[in-house]
Amino acid sequence: MPSEKWDEATDAVVQPDGKIVIVGFARKAPAGGTGDVSDLTVARLNADGSTDTSFATNGKLSMNLASSGRLNDRANAVALDSAGRIYVTGNSEADAFVLRLNPGGTVDSSYGYFGRFTFSASPQYPANFRFEDIAIDASGRAVVVGTQDQTSGALNEGMVVRLLGTGQFDNTFTGAPNAGNSNGFRTLSLFYGHTYNDEIKRVAIAADGSIYAAGSFQGIGNDFDFMVYKLNGANGALVLSFGSGGIARKYLDQGDKYDRLADLKLLPNGTLRLLGNCRVSVATGPVLRGCLLGLTASGAVDTSLNSFQSATAFRTFPVNSECNGVGGEARALVVQSTLNSSVVVIGEQMPNTCTSTSQIAISQHSNVAAQSFLNVPYSTLSSWANGAALDAQGRLLVVGASVLSASDTDQASARITGF
Repeated sequence: MPSEKWDEATDAVVQPDGKIVIVGFARKAPAGGTGDVSDLTVARLNADGSTDTSFATNGKLSMNLASSGRLNDRANAVALDSAGRIYVTGNSEADAFVLRLNPGGTVDSSYGYFGRFTFSASPQYPANFRFEDIAIDASGRAVVVGTQDQTSGALNEGMVVRLLGTGQFDNTFTGAPNAGNSNGFRTLSLFYGHTYNDEIKRVAIAADGSIYAAGSFQGIGNDFDFMVYKLNGANGALVLSFGSGGIARKYLDQGDKYDRLADLKLLPNGTLRLLGNCRVSVATGPVLRGCLLGLTASGAVDTSLNSFQSATAFRTFPVNSECNGVGGEARALVVQSTLNSSVVVIGEQMPNTCTSTSQIAISQHSNVAAQSFLNVPYSTLSSWANGAALDAQGRLLVVGASVLSASDTDQASARITGF
């Protein structure tokens, strides 16, 4: 990797052979210039946590995606296909990208344009693009979700893109009759009498090929609600039987209703688990806490996920031992057991000493048991988790970053057993 000042892991996936692929970014000062730039990074670990030196260059790949000069490149998510190829998605300044690597870590030049697909701003699409998540369907097509950050004063829109195995737009993915967009991608916006800021953060693909795209929309002020769209796998049109006309809008109606989605998981029985951060009212005033919501396959509230608040379908909780309701953030969700819908939440939380440092936070939730908490003090300074995955033995892997000094932050990973 380059000589980084700040390395951060954003997502991870465990291969069938137990090896772990971790993606993120490395930030440093550009040569001969001022300010910071970042390179996307991909690393692979062996099952025992050691560096897999057979991958890329001594186990690591660092890339600057600019054709000339340097840009801020960031990998946000990673996925594998059935051939073991690695798909990395994120954003490079105002452009979104999908990069495909061969199993050994070299760029697959047969994909897209010399190994990657790029969604760039243009007069037709005057926006900054961010790809946030990716999934590979049974036909080997990449389904990518993100947000169009409008630059012309218009409000943001969520988007879903489907790519052929060659890295080109899938021209059958039109979303007709309720999209009106170009072949290969469609925007997702909610209209309840007004136009809102919309963002899509996560995607999941069901066994029948249906696509769930989840995120949030921002109404007035700081009012965010959870949103889930269900699209058919044929052409991306809304599945009207889900929620209300293909859209499930859910919110915790307390305070200013700040309910912002962080992650989505689809269970084998077709139910959904939505993770986010919600503002709730307590005796000391409104606080931000992690929150879980279950949806049935039809988009209704899944009442089997017991609520801690009798007045709402949301389960809200401190990500870990709460420090006056401040400092915690839920970021990723892992399905631990499909028998009782047990899930594990990871993120960041101040310890209950209320010091200025934060720690990796993990909490466990199921339909039948109250949550349990675990803090991972990775360093004496701050550390946090952004992504998580389970291996074939059910061990939990969390990835994020750890502050080693005022000028040095490194990628961090930890494996948790018996939790």
